[in-house]
Amino acid sequence: MSLWQRFENVIRGITAIVCSGLLMRYPREGYKYVAMIISLTLMVKGLMSLVKYFTLTRYMVGGRASLYWGVLILDFGAFTYTISDESRFHVVIYLMIIHAFTGMIDLMRALESRSLGSPSWRMKACQGAVNIMMVLFSVIFVRSVRMLVYLYSLGLIYSGVMRILSTFRKTDMVYIQ
Repeated sequence: MSLWQRFENVIRGITAIVCSGLLMRYPREGYKYVAMIISLTLMVKGLMSLVKYFTLTRYMVGGRASLYWGVLILDFGAFTYTISDESRFHVVIYLMIIHAFTGMIDLMRALESRSLGSPSWRMKACQGAVNIMMVLFSVIFVRSVRMLVYLYSLGLIYSGVMRILSTFRKTDMVYIQ
């Protein structure tokens, strides 16, 4: 990771922590902001994937997957933005799906890292367990908008702290001779 990437990760982590603090401060309006954050994040990721396709992966093997992924994620972001005023249930479902999917992926990566003897498997397993717990808590507190905003804020804080910690983790450089 270059120095600029490390700086960018620290800034993103601090921004996530500050945004979650603002959400916790104003939980009644927080639902609208959570929906906005989710939709903007999905749209930016979709646009970045499309830009990646048109500038880099268009002629690569498997490059079309980047195009399809970008269009799908951009569409989900726009759809989330349009329904955010009508129903909070859809946004909660999106949150649960995102956390469940990321949690399962993190747990599978942790198992793979453990079998390869990597020391970072514990951190990945912890991240996966936290994401699965977020899904369970979202199911339990689905009726309370305030609790869902608090859960999302805690998830943002956790994500920001983990991003900052991973920035300062030592990485190995493998050289081929």
